[in-house]
Parts: sequence; structure tokens; C-alpha cells
Amino acid sequence: MRMRPARKVRSNRKSLAIGLPGLLLFSAAIAMSPAAQAETTTAPRPVEVTTTPASKPIQGQYIVRLKPGASASGAVLPLGVHPLQTYKHVFNGFAARLTPAQLNRLRFQPSVAAIE
Repeated sequence: MRMRPARKVRSNRKSLAIGLPGLLLFSAAIAMSPAAQAETTTAPRPVEVTTTPASKPIQGQYIVRLKPGASASGAVLPLGVHPLQTYKHVFNGFAARLTPAQLNRLRFQPSVAAIE
């Protein structure tokens, strides 16, 4: 039986030397991105109340769009609000009459996506 000579294994040290600093630089860039910094903030940003230019808003009535998975009852119960209408098919949300204080508290709820 004839034995083969041992094969020389090529080292990937050069590619590791280039790859590791590149990976660290990429990770640092991701950590410094505005999206990553926005996720680390602790205070919730308030949702802006918008109106459509062609619409005639009814004073004190609002349509509130909720984030997926949020419930209308979970958003309005702490405020003592009774929804005029709830929406489940086109978007998740509700319509309600809100006082300025209720509107302000609702703007800071994490389950709220938009208020019109």
C-alpha cells in the first residue's frame, strides 16, 4: 500500500485579516445609523395629527389607525373613549370624538400608527 504525501493546506489568514476589520466597520456603521439610534430611544415620539387638504374635518372627531396586532379597546379604554366606529378590514383602527387632553394622550400610545 502506497501512502500519499500530506497535502499542503492553504491558509485563509489573509482573507480573515481583511474580513474581520471590514465586518467590524460594517457593524459600527449599522449601529450609528439613524434607524438603529431611533430604536434605542426610550421616550415614545408622538404621532402627528394630519388632515387631508380636500377634506372638511369635523371638529373634535378623529380617525385613528392602529399598528398591526393592536386593538381598539386597548387604545381607548385607558382614555375613557367610546369609539363611534371600529375598522378591521381596510385598516386596523377606530373613529372617535376626543377632547384635546385625550388626543394628546393617544398621540403617545405605542399602538397608534396615525391620527387624522
